[in-house]
Amino acid sequence: MAPKLNERGVEMNFMEQRLFWAEMDRFTHDLKPGPNHILRSSTSSSITNSNDFTFRDLEKQPNPGEPGE
Repeated sequence: MAPKLNERGVEMNFMEQRLFWAEMDRFTHDLKPGPNHILRSSTSSSITNSNDFTFRDLEKQPNPGEPGE
């Protein structure tokens, strides 16, 4: 993924866009000629975490660096 427009609303060319690329996932899939429909669960992503931690969960955990802990 990359933005299509720069901060002034001007369309960026490919070489400008490459500086802002972000990889969202990586996987292999065999493609056939013509249109392909790929359905993939978010839990199969290489960048998602299967643990359902929230910031509240993390705040409840003791911090060994804090005095009195």
